[in-house]
Formats: sequence, structure tokens, C-alpha cells
Amino acid sequence: MSKESFGAPGTFVLAMIFLVTFIVIYFLNYKYLAGVWELR
Repeated sequence: MSKESFGAPGTFVLAMIFLVTFIVIYFLNYKYLAGVWELR
């Protein structure tokens, strides 16, 4: 039997890349909107 138990490691890596990219874009947009919108 193979030493590797997970069948598709590339899929997991790709999903993590998309997750990290989504988080980074989300927080950059949050910081941008926090700077643009003025609270009165």
C-alpha cells in the first residue's frame, strides 16, 4: 500500500491557495473601504 494516504494532494494545495487569496483580497477590500467611507 502507498505511504501517501491522501489521494489528491494537488487539489488540497489548490484549495488552500484559493482560500488564502480570498482572505487576502477580502481584508484588502475591507481596509480600502474603511479608508474611503467616512463615519460621521
